Amino acid sequence: MGVLLCYPKVNPPTEVVHQALAARDELLAFLLSFADVHRTATTADDMEQRRLQMEQTAAERTEPQPQASDASSSGV
Repeated sequence: MGVLLCYPKVNPPTEVVHQALAARDELLAFLLSFADVHRTATTADDMEQRRLQMEQTAAERTEPQPQASDASSSGV
């Protein structure tokens, strides 16, 4: 069917078009069910990831930031 898309003036038999559409619908149904399962399975991980990122951001804010004058006064 992918090759047929390169030739817009070709008229494939109706049977071929119906089979291609049925295969596409079956593939889409499979992908949508996979996406739903994946979304459900990773919801808790997303919350955990957000918590870890907040902890890391908070730790970075409390660390002293090096001053620009400290690097220039080292004599390097």
